[in-house]
This record gives sequence, structure tokens and C-alpha cells, in this order.
Amino acid sequence: MIDLVNADCTGSTSLGALIQGHQTSLGITDADLASALGFKHVRVIEMIKSGRMSLPLVKVPLLASSLGLELWEVLKLAADGPTLAFLKSLSAPER
Repeated sequence: MIDLVNADCTGSTSLGALIQGHQTSLGITDADLASALGFKHVRVIEMIKSGRMSLPLVKVPLLASSLGLELWEVLKLAADGPTLAFLKSLSAPER
């Protein structure tokens, strides 16, 4: 089982780079991805990839599915500081 709470989030791959790389390999446009995620405007995808906007966590499963990725691969890059703190608070106490 993958440990999402302690997953390494400091790697060199950003969420934007992950999205762009998989879009390119799959031939998916920003418009395709925006539609799959339920966004009305393609600009939202551009903003997420550039880091100017965070990916809403409710969209993580859709993004993972659209790009053929595992949920944890997207979640570990999409989760911001407060979200990671929340995930850590859910972990079992140390014994």
C-alpha cells in the first residue's frame, strides 16, 4: 500500500510538468482536459499547469483517470501545505 502521508513531495516533477508530459504522450489537448475535468474554460488548465492556480482536490481523481495515472501520483503533487497537514493528521498515531 502506498503511504500518501509520507510520500515524497519534494521531487523535481511539478504537477504542471506531469500534466504536460502525459498530455503530450497521449495527444490530449488543454481543451480535451478542461472538458474531462468539467472546466468551462481552457485557461483553467493553463493556470494549473503554470502553478498560478491549484488543482481543486475534488478534480484529482478525474485528472488521474484522464491521464492514465494512479491517484497517488497526482495527489502527492496537487496537495498544498494545508492539505498535506490535514492528511498527516489522519494518519495513525505512532506506537
